[in-house]
Amino acid sequence: MTQQVIHCRVICKSRDAEVDDSSFGFTFEATGSDTDFTFDDTSPVAALLKLMDGTTTYVQNGFTPPFPANGWYTYISTVMSRNSGDLTVTTTDITAHLDGSAAGPPLRIDTTTLGAVSGTGSLPEGVSAGVSWRANYGSATEFGPGTRPRSRYRNRCYVGPLANNTTAVITTDSTGASRLSVSFLQADLMLGLAVLSGNNTDTPNNHKQWDLVAWSRRDAMVRDAELGAISERFDYQRRRTERLTNEDWQPLGGT
Repeated sequence: MTQQVIHCRVICKSRDAEVDDSSFGFTFEATGSDTDFTFDDTSPVAALLKLMDGTTTYVQNGFTPPFPANGWYTYISTVMSRNSGDLTVTTTDITAHLDGSAAGPPLRIDTTTLGAVSGTGSLPEGVSAGVSWRANYGSATEFGPGTRPRSRYRNRCYVGPLANNTTAVITTDSTGASRLSVSFLQADLMLGLAVLSGNNTDTPNNHKQWDLVAWSRRDAMVRDAELGAISERFDYQRRRTERLTNEDWQPLGGT
């Protein structure tokens, strides 16, 4: 079968000119008999759209896989627009560009509406959840002479920025440290990642055509993702700092 690899990027439009749009991406490889990407309700794009808008239809071989009780949109900051068409998923064919070379424009662009947020307000801009997936390491070691071979077997993205949903997202342990809650990590983020992987055990026959993969530009290849992990620690991802609008200088006293 001829290889085909696509990279899908979710882009949430910011409501604030001083806050960057949010984006994160996943890579998929064709594993079925159809090597030409087509958008239908079995494609990984449909799964991403449903995780972010809650309304797109997604099925696998006639079976609707278990989706998170709360879609990922539930936890996206209120600074991200909920206006119609302000959420975009781009799909780019990177089959001939696994070394990271420029792949040209997307072969498909889908727009939808980011689903409703749960809770009010937002955490500080840039606070996100780190979502990781990896292939089987095999004989690869974590550290080699001047390299980290295992890093080529895993990928990560940052889902966020997060909303101020303190009952579902944040938990405080006995030391007073704040962490991401278990229900958020396992019931919603991890289950969503399992749906994208096509390997969730509740789905007969797995993905119809596509599997989530770890993409290594250094090795110019992809490897089937077998494991996922989400850190309980908050991650931080932003491209620039918002300009100050209120910097108040006061006398320190004395003469």
